[in-house]
Amino acid sequence: MTLKNKILILSTILLSSCISRLGRPSLSGIITDFEGNPIENCSVGEVLTDKNGIFTLSEIRYNQFFLTELFHMEAPPLMVSELINKKNYLTKEIYSFSSFGGGGRKGSKWNLDTIRLKKEDKKPLILIKNKWNISTNKKMDTIYFIKSNFHKICKSRKCRAFYFEYGQYSDNYLNSLGKDNLPKGVIRKNINISFNPKNTFKAEKIIQYGNKDGSWSESKPNDTIQINGEWNFNNKKIHLKSEFKELKGTYELTKFDYEYMQWTKTISNN
Repeated sequence: MTLKNKILILSTILLSSCISRLGRPSLSGIITDFEGNPIENCSVGEVLTDKNGIFTLSEIRYNQFFLTELFHMEAPPLMVSELINKKNYLTKEIYSFSSFGGGGRKGSKWNLDTIRLKKEDKKPLILIKNKWNISTNKKMDTIYFIKSNFHKICKSRKCRAFYFEYGQYSDNYLNSLGKDNLPKGVIRKNINISFNPKNTFKAEKIIQYGNKDGSWSESKPNDTIQINGEWNFNNKKIHLKSEFKELKGTYELTKFDYEYMQWTKTISNN
C-alpha cells in the first residue's frame, strides 16, 4: 500500500470519527424581581434581557474526534454555568451538571421559566407568607426552609448547594450525609408549613420509620401530626410558637433567597 493510500485511509477514519457534542443547550427564560416585575437590560451570559425580562442564549456545539476502531468513548459531561448580573441586585449563577449531557442532540433547548433576582437591600417578609418544607439540625437551633415547589424553581448553584444542607436533616435514605442526623429508626422526617397573613401558621410533620441500614420497613406505620401555631416577624427575627420543638423559639435570618431561607435560634425556649 502506497503512502498516499495510507494517508487517505487514515483521513477517512478521522473524518468518520467526528462527533458533534453539546457544549450548551439553548437557554431561555425570564428574569424578574421577587414580586414578579421583569428586569430589563439584565446580563445573562453574553446577552441582555428585553423590556419583558426575556432572554435567549443560543446553543453551543463542538466537534470531537477519535478513532472508532481503537477506542470506545462515552458521551462527555455537560456543565452549564451562566452568570446573571444587574446593578443593585445580587449576582446569580445558572448552574447544571450532567455526567453524560454532552451527548445531547442538536437543537437541545432548556426553558428555564422564571428566575427571580434578590435586591441588595431586600427584606424577607414577602417570602415568609408562603408554603415551605423544612428540616432542622440535631440541636434544633437551625431551621432550613425550601419552597414547596423548590425543585421546579431552583436553577442556581447556591440554590442547589442549599438543598444538600436541607436534605441531610430530612432524609437518611437518600442522603448518605444524613445517616446520623435523625433519631434512631427514623429514615425520613418531613415537615411542611403554611404561613398565614394574620400571624398564624399550620404545620404537618410526617415521620417515616425504617431499618438500621436506612431501608424502608412496614413494621411501623408513618406518624402524621398536624398543629396550628403563631408567628411574628420583626427586624430580621422571627418568633415561632407551637407544639413542635422544631418550630418553637426566636430565630435570626442568616441566609435567604427566593427559593430558600435559613434561620438560627437566638433565644432558648424551655
